Formats: sequence, structure tokens, C-alpha cells
Amino acid sequence: MKTTKLVAVLALAGLSSVALAQNAQGSAPEARAYGGFSLGGSSASFDSSDFAGNTATKKTKTGGKLFLGYDFNKNWAIEGGYVSFGKPTADFAAGKRTLDQSSWYLAGKGTAPINEKFGLFAKLGISSNRTEMTTTVAGASNANETKAGALFGIGAEYAFSDRVGLVGELESYGNFGKNAATATTGAGRTKEAMGSIGLSFKFF
Repeated sequence: MKTTKLVAVLALAGLSSVALAQNAQGSAPEARAYGGFSLGGSSASFDSSDFAGNTATKKTKTGGKLFLGYDFNKNWAIEGGYVSFGKPTADFAAGKRTLDQSSWYLAGKGTAPINEKFGLFAKLGISSNRTEMTTTVAGASNANETKAGALFGIGAEYAFSDRVGLVGELESYGNFGKNAATATTGAGRTKEAMGSIGLSFKFF
């Protein structure tokens, strides 16, 4: 699985590119593919019943994303990508649980251009949310769980040129973990959100 992830991430990185720019006349640009990357802060919220005794209800880590998409016109696109949320930890008196969390997603993207350089957008889609949990709690077992989630995001995009743009967004990836866990069973339920900023590049 680690090898598969690495190959997929390298493939996305090799294809990376996007910017949402319109032509000088303000008409819709030709359909084209795009891709890019972003970095930011990810926030894991722990379910209070699954993480009873945890010393924090939320942990923030550094996250990153690689994405590919296709602009059908200046208003509509489809996008998919891979997100790593880092490794938040849940700390207990008897030890800790470390959650290595990531997602694959596919979403529709709607953009409202403000002018020829700047636009606001929203995304709605589905995600496959993976949690690999390791624990130091005595008597507990490691867990590997995947759960479907709903992706919602809002953001803004500024075109430096017809090829390169700056993207900032806030996204919620929904639920992670399947089990109603205790400190000694399962990965436990969490929710992940991320705020990020990155670069996008057009394919010609």
C-alpha cells in the first residue's frame, strides 16, 4: 500500500498544473486540463465517546495536497486528488494513538469569475478516507480503516498568467474511522478539515 501511494503521488506530481484565467475579452477559455499542489494546516477533531480520556479534542498538523482537474469552461470543472493530513495524536494516561490520515477525492467544481484574473469557487464531491492507527496503549491493537466521506470546499483563485495561478481554499473531508472505539480498540472516529494555499498550472 505504501508503494502504491508513492507511485500515485509521484504520478500526480509529474502531471501537476492549473490556473483559472480568462482571455482579455472575458469570454470562456477553451476546455483544458490542469493540476497543482498546495500546503496548509489540517485539523483533526476527535469523537468524544471514541476518545474518552484524550487530553485534546482537536489536533492541528501540516497537510498537503496534489490535484488534477479538467475545466469544461470558465464556470465548471471536475477535479480529483490525494490529500495527506499528517499524523495527529490522541494522548491518554496509558499511552497514545497516532492517526496517519489521508484521502483520495473526486469533486465537481463551480467557479464564479469576478474579473479576468480572480474567481471564487466551491467544490462538492466524495472522498475515500483512510486511517492507519498505531498505538502505545497497553493491550491495544493497531488498526487500518477506510471510510467514504463527503467533500465540501470553498476557495479563491488568482491568475498570475494564462498558465500559472495561486489557489487558496478551505475544505472539509468528513468522517474518518469506522469503530466506536475505546482507548484499546479500533482507530476511532475523527473529522478532518484543511485550509491550504498552493499553485496551479494549465496544461496546453
